[in-house]
Amino acid sequence: MAQAFFNREKTKFPSIDQSYEAVSAGTRPGSTLNPAVVQTMKEAGIEMNPADYFPKGLDTLLQTQGKNIERIIVACDDKCEIFPGIKPEHWNLPDPHQKPLEEVKKIRELIRRKVLELIKESESAHRQS
Repeated sequence: MAQAFFNREKTKFPSIDQSYEAVSAGTRPGSTLNPAVVQTMKEAGIEMNPADYFPKGLDTLLQTQGKNIERIIVACDDKCEIFPGIKPEHWNLPDPHQKPLEEVKKIRELIRRKVLELIKESESAHRQS
């Protein structure tokens, strides 16, 4: 959800480098997208096409895009060492896996707020530089 929100919302902030892209990966990725997540994101105006959004392992992401990673955000409560040299930010959000639809909607809104805070923080830092 954070990946989808970031990649859509960044376009509303002209001072954000539009080449920045959020990608999502996990230490224990599922085999398919969570249907409740897909439904709640569609309600938020984001189609989670399986060709663009699919579960990925963190190890695969690091092998393919590791040199391009500038910031790491750990959405859930994983305490793993992710990428040497980059201190991860921990958002400690609930995992939507096997949660009822109404709970997934609440998690979606938490994620949306966190992503917007991140973008606004980046925009503010850009203005100060």
